[in-house]
Amino acid sequence: MATRPAGKAYEAERLICHNIRPFIVDLCYVDRSFLVASVASRNHGAINDIIESSSEMFFKPGTLRYTFGSHVSERRDPAGRHDAAPAVSFGMRFAHELVAVSFLLHLANDFAGVALADGSMPYGRSAEALGQLSAAFCAARLSGGFDLPHDCDPKHHPFH
Repeated sequence: MATRPAGKAYEAERLICHNIRPFIVDLCYVDRSFLVASVASRNHGAINDIIESSSEMFFKPGTLRYTFGSHVSERRDPAGRHDAAPAVSFGMRFAHELVAVSFLLHLANDFAGVALADGSMPYGRSAEALGQLSAAFCAARLSGGFDLPHDCDPKHHPFH
């Protein structure tokens, strides 16, 4: 049974989600039925193209990547009926210079979030690792892609 990560792991997930928010917004403009069909048919090439095209507006090339793992989940409303659109999850990897983190990106009608992959737990263990991850995201951003938040100023990193 999965449990909600505590402490720094949760902070790492929040940090990742905050930094990829513009990418998530762009990805949400893709027709969900196309995403579901691509995941269900294991058309990893199409999924990779979509993720690459969404990420290239915000991050340096190759920084935010699809790891060729995906899943579709049927969702039910509180009455037990199928939700209109299934949720999709994508295996993702962010890597810039010496910092790398793997995570699952979950998209549903009313929710978008990330969950650290097991091998990425060093980022869930220390404030120093979170600071390195934050700095790597800031360095990997394309300046014209979206407004850089104040936390990209090294003296404003929330984990320093």
